[in-house]
Amino acid sequence: FTEFLFENHPMRLYRMPSSSRAYPLALEKKAAAYRIMYQDLQML
Repeated sequence: FTEFLFENHPMRLYRMPSSSRAYPLALEKKAAAYRIMYQDLQML
């Protein structure tokens, strides 16, 4: 992720895997990326 300020509020911008069929990625790798994001956000 990239951290930045928006109107004096800290934000995080996550780069998530593509859902496009043109750039296939194994489901396990996509799930791992989402797991990391949700853990960082304390949603898991």
